[in-house]
Amino acid sequence: MMEIRAFANPAWDGVDLYGRDREGIATGLTLEKREEGALMEPFARIDRRAAQTLIDSLWDAGLRPTQGKQSEGVTAAQLRHLEDMRAISFAKLNMEKPA
Repeated sequence: MMEIRAFANPAWDGVDLYGRDREGIATGLTLEKREEGALMEPFARIDRRAAQTLIDSLWDAGLRPTQGKQSEGVTAAQLRHLEDMRAISFAKLNMEKPA
């Protein structure tokens, strides 16, 4: 199966993709004109491990899932709430809050 990796390329504010398998490396992608509604075949197939490698390398290149942006806000709110609860707890216990 093919392995695809992504690397950030700040020169054009994008991501470079590289592919390889046991027999060689991917050297390009050719696009063909098709009639609207024509069936498409995948240009590559990768197994789950290779897909995870691709996702991890996209993350390392600075990309995040669009849906993840919503959870980031929730996580930030939870962290602020926990910090508030810590402050209240230490105040009620007459203890100095650790740094």
